Amino acid sequence: FYKLCSEVDLKPRFKKFPRGETKEKIEEGYEIVVDTREQKPLNINYETRREGLKFADYWLDKEDNKCYVERKETKDFIGTFTGGCDRFSRELERAEEQGAYVVVVVENSLDNMMKFNYLKYITKKVQVTPEFVLRNVRDIIQKHKNVQFLFAKGRTEATRVTRKLFFSGTAYKDVDLQLAYDLKLF
Repeated sequence: FYKLCSEVDLKPRFKKFPRGETKEKIEEGYEIVVDTREQKPLNINYETRREGLKFADYWLDKEDNKCYVERKETKDFIGTFTGGCDRFSRELERAEEQGAYVVVVVENSLDNMMKFNYLKYITKKVQVTPEFVLRNVRDIIQKHKNVQFLFAKGRTEATRVTRKLFFSGTAYKDVDLQLAYDLKLF
């Protein structure tokens, strides 16, 4: 992969190819901050407190932790990346000003999100295509270097990967999280 990128003069965004499972190192004495606007908080099985966050929904209150998680259910994800792109982009700009890295954890698989217009539980009122939504996601990724997307297979998996993000050191910055997840390494 890296050789091919070099040959076609592309600079890979991530420094490492995921190898081996990402290890969790649970640290005591901290709390996961849950944004007060979060309506259906994840049950992360760790000490939490509610507080208004300027961006994202979750953050491990640890001095050197710059990883934040923005949780999205399917309909919220679709709404954000149709009419809410500008607002979300401004949120990422605020995060970048503070040196924060945001991982958007979507409570649905990438496969399902690529065909959401065929899913029974998605309302008929959605008048956009998956291609339109995912093109907006691509544009956000290209504009902001402080964001990654991770499509998890449901709420339970979203909870697991959110916890893992907070207790994996800085691994979230160095690897493509979706690739690591798909390879069952994250």
